[in-house]
Amino acid sequence: YYRSAVLASNMYDRWFRLNVIHDANASHLKVYIDGVLKFEAPGRGGTSHYFKCGVYSQPDGSYYMESRWKGIKVLKKCG
Repeated sequence: YYRSAVLASNMYDRWFRLNVIHDANASHLKVYIDGVLKFEAPGRGGTSHYFKCGVYSQPDGSYYMESRWKGIKVLKKCG
């Protein structure tokens, strides 16, 4: 999914709420920014999953990349 269209613009130098819902059993992913659904896609399978709080480099990326995080919660649905 890293080559998909831009999900949100004008995000630099401001706080925003990011919610990622990954239903591994249903193989489905949703991404919300400030409470608005911005991306929805099927999962990519696999048995091991993790979330990275940080930035990924890409071709022709910026020389300066930074991310700041607060209030991180990871919830797991049981049952």
